[in-house]
Amino acid sequence: MVIDTSIRFPDMKNHRTIAVDTPGFDNEHVRDDEIKGRITDWLTASYRKGMILGGIICLHDISQDKLYRSNATDQIIATFNHLSGGAALDKVVLATTKWAKLPESDGSRRENELKSVHWKEMADKGLQVRRFMSKQDSAWGILAALLNTHDMILVDGNETDIVIPFAIPYYLLGSR
Repeated sequence: MVIDTSIRFPDMKNHRTIAVDTPGFDNEHVRDDEIKGRITDWLTASYRKGMILGGIICLHDISQDKLYRSNATDQIIATFNHLSGGAALDKVVLATTKWAKLPESDGSRRENELKSVHWKEMADKGLQVRRFMSKQDSAWGILAALLNTHDMILVDGNETDIVIPFAIPYYLLGSR
């Protein structure tokens, strides 16, 4: 899906921002290693076509009792980091979701545990943790966290597409 980012990001007027909704992990119908393989293959193929891999948004349900760091997610981030030439964790956002399902104090406690324990190593290297509050401004804020890390890049004299695999509901960003 192409997202019209030019209204909120005027420097992006000559770029297409393409959002790719990927399957989530812990899916009862598809094994994690199959999902990881699909995403890794897609990232590699997109990179080889000259697309700029703009970043990754991983969603985490903050209302879940079990706080964890998925091995499969780590491998996707490692692949992205490799294709981006390393040091690309500033282009990864772990967005926590479903804040309305629990008291804010419980969510904040869980978020702090994720940042200080489960995701600490990646956060120390630039990974961003953001709250997705199921509102349009929240979705745009998460997208801005990625787009603001990019210089405008020219390939063969033309500005290129920026591709961001993620799973924020499209209707919150709008499309064209």
